Amino acid sequence: MITLKRFEENTQGNDWVVGDLHGCFGLLKALLREINFDEAADRLFSVGDLVDRGPDSAGVLNLLALPWLYSVRGNHEQIALDTDLTDNDSKAYYQSIGGSWFLRAPKLAQDAYRKAFADLPLAIEVATLLGPIGIVHADCPLPTWGQFARTLEDEDTAIQLQMMAQWSRDRIMRGNERGIPDLRALIVGHTPRAMPEALGNVIDIDTGAVYGNALTAIRLWDLETISVGA
Repeated sequence: MITLKRFEENTQGNDWVVGDLHGCFGLLKALLREINFDEAADRLFSVGDLVDRGPDSAGVLNLLALPWLYSVRGNHEQIALDTDLTDNDSKAYYQSIGGSWFLRAPKLAQDAYRKAFADLPLAIEVATLLGPIGIVHADCPLPTWGQFARTLEDEDTAIQLQMMAQWSRDRIMRGNERGIPDLRALIVGHTPRAMPEALGNVIDIDTGAVYGNALTAIRLWDLETISVGA
């Protein structure tokens, strides 16, 4: 399991992070047109939850094969990995949160999806001119990014933090503005908001695309957000 992946500063183009896709890949294409995305120079990072609930989750392998896209593992990718396909209750739970596309897929396809999801890191760190930017699906589970990064070096310990990194809504729901002091910004998704929301330097860019709302991306050099859709 890859727990943390680091990227050097992009000196050729723009770096963007996109919110929870949930299979809304058509909306992603519209967003890429809106931001004039340059496949030769730009990079697109994702906060995870690429799949489930939306119209084209099965296209995720094509998306992950793109050389300019990088994603952390969201809770929905984790559920696909953890679902016991021999247990009816486990499958019923996954179906209830939008996993029917996966459960209907042939075994070879399921194996390919799981391999792709297992290869996704829990966290990404991107160097920028003004300081590092962290990306996780839900939240940084420790007070500083440095503590979190060091902990992730030990996979046994990292597993203990995985659930909070992928599932926690505590910061957003409590309006906790303490932020992460050793990052320029932490970009997260997981908790849908009507518009991008910043609490300290933690920015939630899940604007609920799969629920008929907008899909949002944030540009890392100036932290400007752009949304398309409702």
